[in-house]
Amino acid sequence: MTAPRSEAPELPISSPTLSDLARIASDLDVTLHMAHLEHGVLGFYEPSEARVYFAFGLTYAEQRSVIAHELAHVYRAHECSTPSAERDADTLAAQLLIEPEAYAAAERLSPDAHHIAEALDVTVDLVHHYREHCIQRIGSRTYGRQLRGRFTNQIAGMLP
Repeated sequence: MTAPRSEAPELPISSPTLSDLARIASDLDVTLHMAHLEHGVLGFYEPSEARVYFAFGLTYAEQRSVIAHELAHVYRAHECSTPSAERDADTLAAQLLIEPEAYAAAERLSPDAHHIAEALDVTVDLVHHYREHCIQRIGSRTYGRQLRGRFTNQIAGMLP
């Protein structure tokens, strides 16, 4: 089992594009493959092949969200799907794709998760996960639950 990387470069200025995610995959020594997958399967990481597969026909937001989720599995060296590994991958994907300032700006326009997902080019499920696991509301204030360090800083260092 490969240990996660530990360096902590600077944060990205903006949320990664698909090209950025492809560069991240390359830096993690995996390749991205669009494929026809089983019904209901949006993506998966195959460690033995060093490949991340994502379903043919996904929207841009779905591609970003699925690829970021699967790259989180790569980064954490998850070798099987467990509830804990899936939650961890969702959290890391949300931290990578959702900039707190952009989230706050979108939420000021409308607190609706669909609106926020569309504004941020992520899935509604990722917005819900971000709300539940990455931020905390105390009164009228919102705080990050975790430092945007570990994963996001490492991945950000892979961006140009």
